[in-house]
Amino acid sequence: MRCLLAICCLIRFVFADSVLESFVGDASLKTASVGVFVIPLEGDEVAMEWQADTGLIPASTLKAVTTASAFQILGEEFVFKTSLFLKGDDLVVKGGGDPTLGATGVEVDFGNWLAALKAAGISEIKGDIVADASRFESRTTPDSWPWGDVGNYYGAGPSGLNFHLNSYALTFRPGEVGARAELVKIWPTLPGVVFENHMRTGSAG
Repeated sequence: MRCLLAICCLIRFVFADSVLESFVGDASLKTASVGVFVIPLEGDEVAMEWQADTGLIPASTLKAVTTASAFQILGEEFVFKTSLFLKGDDLVVKGGGDPTLGATGVEVDFGNWLAALKAAGISEIKGDIVADASRFESRTTPDSWPWGDVGNYYGAGPSGLNFHLNSYALTFRPGEVGARAELVKIWPTLPGVVFENHMRTGSAG
């Protein structure tokens, strides 16, 4: 029995090595940095390894780990909740960390909020609308994030209260080639934010 088990393990590792050699030897990876480290879910025996100590940026492949962790910790039925309540004359919007708030259409979310407020007997807000993002800590950008990533759409840090995928759209009116393109619209409106426009009009295409 032990001999059979040893043979099976040997076949498995030989197969893994052949797959790994085929992968890292692919011509499309000639100039790439590659690191592989595979262990079974149960046990600590390494099944596959190649330059495992190489420092690499996992990028979107880490989404699989994040998703699996969320399912395990929060459960498949977990739902983010955004709460509305009155504090004096103010309406407080308390975020629950929902990353998709406003993503499917602002009219949909705000329409649901309006219906909920009317159902609660609230027909008028006399004070301010206050956004409460205290569900998560205020610092959303770790020191380890490259500055080149922070300014991109995928570099938005997690927040207790998100809106419209934490992004905005700028609309420009082009002029003559080489001339400044006029910034005519910002959506959604960002109170207190001033843009310094260096956009120029390019040639067609």
